Amino acid sequence: MNGKLSLFSFINDMTLPQFKDQDVINAFHKLQSPHITFDKLNPKTFALSHSPCEVAYSVEGFKVKNQDKRHQDISDLLEKLWGSNK
Repeated sequence: MNGKLSLFSFINDMTLPQFKDQDVINAFHKLQSPHITFDKLNPKTFALSHSPCEVAYSVEGFKVKNQDKRHQDISDLLEKLWGSNK
């Protein structure tokens, strides 16, 4: 990757607790990546070109949606199968 941070790695880093949703979009603006476009009419939206077409996202709730958390029923099942999973 020529020493550059991948977009997915960057998104993963932005899900850390100290960042807010608005921090995500501010950081995307600083990246100046050709794979990110911004909606001038709605400053809380952006689009990523990570497939043959652009995919639009809203920064609202973006951070929470992209955290790798287990769904509660999966955690409950693992608890029943193997005991404490913490």
